[in-house]
Amino acid sequence: METLITSSPLEAAAILNEGKTVAFPTETVYGLGAAIDSPEALAEVFRAKGRPGDNPLIVHIGTPEELPRVASKLSPEAGLLVTRFFPGPLTLVLPKSSEVPYAVTAGLDTVGVRCPAHPAAHEFLKCCHSPVAAHRPTAQAAQAPQAGKLSTMTLMEKSPQSLGETQAG
Repeated sequence: METLITSSPLEAAAILNEGKTVAFPTETVYGLGAAIDSPEALAEVFRAKGRPGDNPLIVHIGTPEELPRVASKLSPEAGLLVTRFFPGPLTLVLPKSSEVPYAVTAGLDTVGVRCPAHPAAHEFLKCCHSPVAAHRPTAQAAQAPQAGKLSTMTLMEKSPQSLGETQAG
């Protein structure tokens, strides 16, 4: 497996847009992500994490304006939360759009959606051609990495690409 560590959101997005997985920072943890329109890369996220297929991933978007791509409707209350907290460390569970495959939602008609404020994640997601389904790249039972850099061993074993550091301390 080839490993690339980059600080370029554009380079990381290009890799993801080619159908590969990318580890990227958010405000709290790293996400191991794949484009929602790349079945092979989505399967790799589940395989790398040892994550069962009945455990949904969270979809990450670069801007709140991308919500209609992943959510079929937004209640007035959810709209207020989006206005106040997107971008930011909030995940909303919303009715999924037809663009989000059931592989991402574990067969559910709802999807968890985040719009991270982390500068590198925000730029990376804006450069991606598709919303990004992700979850932390540690093994399913492991605790989420938070302070600074993710352990090199975990990162390199789980994803061939990485972008930046988290903001949690």
